[in-house]
Amino acid sequence: MNGEKKKLEEAACRYFLEAYNRKQDTHFKILKHSDRPDFVVQDGSKTLGIEITHLYYGDEEAMELLGKLDKASPQVEIFPTLVENLNALLSDKSKQAKGYDVSRPVILVIRAASPVFNDEDFDQLEENIMIPESLFREIWLLARDDQTGNWAGLERLK
Repeated sequence: MNGEKKKLEEAACRYFLEAYNRKQDTHFKILKHSDRPDFVVQDGSKTLGIEITHLYYGDEEAMELLGKLDKASPQVEIFPTLVENLNALLSDKSKQAKGYDVSRPVILVIRAASPVFNDEDFDQLEENIMIPESLFREIWLLARDDQTGNWAGLERLK
């Protein structure tokens, strides 16, 4: 795995755990970075697998945010398109999860990386988010909090 992807996943996992622990009154910490799922986390004797993925508005936005594109062409980003991308991502991840280590419960965390949208945007179109059948016990969306701009907007999708 390349170093950049590993750092993005680790940052997303740490942001998620901060918000999740606060919301669930738990104390999960990263035990190890692995593969399929990306992380094993632990709180006392309880362990979970966490799969991390990032949601972007499109490839051009992803490349710009990752510093691989000097400047993206100006485009109007509409939220329903992001929800369509989220639904496609959920479908893909659900199919990929069939080969994961399921010796412990596995959680999918989707970090909404687009700087244009925040946690309140997802609340408005929640009924349009399609959750396919999968082995993920829980699916969480991590977005920027509308008030603080921090990665603290956490919404359980499943």
